Amino acid sequence: VDRGEFATARKTLEEALRLQVDPVDQGQITYWLGYCEYKLGRPADADRYLRLAREQLKIQHPLDAEAAYLLGKIAQDGKRPAEANSFYGVVLTSHPDAKVATLARLGRGVCRIQQGEDDPGLTDLHDVHNNVRNGLHMASLAGAWQGAVAGFGGLRDHGGTLAFAPRLPP
Repeated sequence: VDRGEFATARKTLEEALRLQVDPVDQGQITYWLGYCEYKLGRPADADRYLRLAREQLKIQHPLDAEAAYLLGKIAQDGKRPAEANSFYGVVLTSHPDAKVATLARLGRGVCRIQQGEDDPGLTDLHDVHNNVRNGLHMASLAGAWQGAVAGFGGLRDHGGTLAFAPRLPP
């Protein structure tokens, strides 16, 4: 993988996955398979492997941040900014010190602007109030909550009646 030989690395990783390995190692191998698929231009396969890796690794593992970031990038490249925001949000809230956190903030800013959320998007892209360098901007946090409740929770106001229609990204 480090040499950029992703097709060769993918074959080796697939062989390693067939061995009896512990669950954490299996999650790491699955992550690297997803990474190789992403680099080989196969976003659907990369998405499948990376989602599986996140399930196997759980949130405590450092590669979970990398997997969440790549899933956000795949969603952003696929013109699904709301889905991308959710993955970037995972990086920023669960792994704020990860090396991909800055990239996740930039990706989230671009996706927010694509969705018409100019102020929070610009705040992500530029620390105009000098209050987001070491944490989350409260308006951004509120926007993330609103996106989760209205997006994934499916909260809708139908003539004064609240309704929920939960849905998760594929």
